[in-house]
Amino acid sequence: MEVDEGEVNAQIAAIARRQGRRFDRVRDELIKQGGLDNLYVRIRDEKIIAKLLEKAKVAESRPESKPEGEAADKKEKSGVKAKAEAAEQTGGEAGEAKPAKPKRKPPKKPQASDDAADAT
Repeated sequence: MEVDEGEVNAQIAAIARRQGRRFDRVRDELIKQGGLDNLYVRIRDEKIIAKLLEKAKVAESRPESKPEGEAADKKEKSGVKAKAEAAEQTGGEAGEAKPAKPKRKPPKKPQASDDAADAT
C-alpha cells in the first residue's frame, strides 16, 4: 500500500489547521522530531484497514433452534448427569439421598443470677 506526498501533506495541513499554525512550521517540526515517519505509517495503516473493511463480508448467523421437547430432554439428562457426578464425589449412588446433617444449636447465653446481684 503506497502513501503519496499529497496524502501526507493533507494530514499535515489538517494538523496545522487544528493547531492554528502554519503548514511549513508544522512540517518542519514533524521532520525535526521524527514524526513524519509516524504520520506516514498511520496513513498507510488507515488505508490498509479501509481496504480490508471494503473487501470484508459480514455474515450473520443465528444458532439453530431445537424443538422444545429435545431441549427439555437435554436439560433432564444434564440433571441426571450432575446427580451421578455428585454421587461419585460423595461415594454414594446416583439416586441415593444424602442423610440430613443435624442442625447445630447456638450456645446458650449465661443468665444473670440473683447471686451476682447480691454481690454488688
